[in-house]
Amino acid sequence: MGLVVDSYRFAAAASFTDPTDVAGLEVWLDATTGTTGDDPITAWADQSGNGNNAVITAGSVNPQFNPSYQINSSGVLFANNCSLYCPIATVVSDMTIFAVFKTLFGTYTGQIFDIRDNSDTNPLVDDTNRGGFGMRRRNNAGTLVSATNATGNGNANIYRGVVDASSTDTFDYWLNAVLKSSSPAAAGTTTGLDRFYVGKGWTGVLGEILLYNSVLGSTDINNIEDYLAAKWGITL
Repeated sequence: MGLVVDSYRFAAAASFTDPTDVAGLEVWLDATTGTTGDDPITAWADQSGNGNNAVITAGSVNPQFNPSYQINSSGVLFANNCSLYCPIATVVSDMTIFAVFKTLFGTYTGQIFDIRDNSDTNPLVDDTNRGGFGMRRRNNAGTLVSATNATGNGNANIYRGVVDASSTDTFDYWLNAVLKSSSPAAAGTTTGLDRFYVGKGWTGVLGEILLYNSVLGSTDINNIEDYLAAKWGITL
């Protein structure tokens, strides 16, 4: 599939080279670089420059590269309860998350990602929709307070999730640059987080994950999504 962009998006991207050009990048996991091992993969190096490297979660199965399950000739395959753990050096409240993903085999029971508080007890943001991709947000006690849902549709997709904790206190997500859901957060929602899990029982392929510590503006979002679409062969 080819990349489709309008003239404004193309012009905005002229000075953009990679995700580090946008301020606030906390975690950048890229399947085309930074992985240790092949089958299995034992670690996935953070490309943001912050050293928030992903390592195998204790008791987990390792992810792998598999030529039969890829996105545009690359991607990390998660299956059979794979999980990576990625500590975040700074506590994050607002966030914008991008992910290039493809869900396999229809349904799953695990999480594509799971962001936790500094006690490592309550998931603050994690995915929710079985068979696709989504996010959910929890309060201080770990109780679900808001959720967004996406369908994976069996194809490669670009997911964007935004938690605006400091201004509008909303929780929105987009799939392939199309807004799918916007929901308010409930009272008592925990906002600070400092750890990030990838995989956790989900079955699918991840090409790239970007976690920013702010609500990004439209120019930055357009640049990032155009970059991801061109790189991974996804039409917006």
